[in-house]
Amino acid sequence: MILELSLESVFAIVDIFFVGKLGQNAIAVVGYTESMITLIYSVAIGISTAATALVARRTGEKDQAGASNAAMQVILIGLLVSMVLSIAGFLMAEQMLRFMGATESVVKEGVTFTRIMFGSSSVIMFLFLINGIFRGAGNASLAMKSLWIASLTNIVLDPLLIYGFYNYDGFGLKGAAIATSIGRGLGVIYQIFHLFQQLL
Repeated sequence: MILELSLESVFAIVDIFFVGKLGQNAIAVVGYTESMITLIYSVAIGISTAATALVARRTGEKDQAGASNAAMQVILIGLLVSMVLSIAGFLMAEQMLRFMGATESVVKEGVTFTRIMFGSSSVIMFLFLINGIFRGAGNASLAMKSLWIASLTNIVLDPLLIYGFYNYDGFGLKGAAIATSIGRGLGVIYQIFHLFQQLL
């Protein structure tokens, strides 16, 4: 779990590293947004801990159907919570940046980044939740692999989507949000593939 949390912080470090050349406003946007995303991490960690406990108990009882049922209930709860957070974050991105102390120029430059990050908060939630399910089922290594896939994808896509390549110009700051969302999304797809193989 400690290594997983460390890998989650890599997303912010990589984003700040690659947007550094875009100027101080871009760095400020990533910093403000990642600080707010910490709230989603906190909720996800709490639900993930419950998922680990529930699935571990059922797995220990050799109740595979019960473990599968608990996993699906946690996923549904995570989906509902992440939808609320995603919609609220997307609609209130400007207000939240201002609340964090961002200047108008920072808000103007970074509101799209913040909207993309909050709009894709469901993948953050599922990364934690499904990893909690894997830990409860006794497969912590699979949880770690999903975060490696997500982090490496982000590292590769960040410079390509921010600065572009060949004749492609890139998306600038919002490219970092897109790269991060795609990376986490691929990690979740990897998780779901193995989850349905193991628990269903």
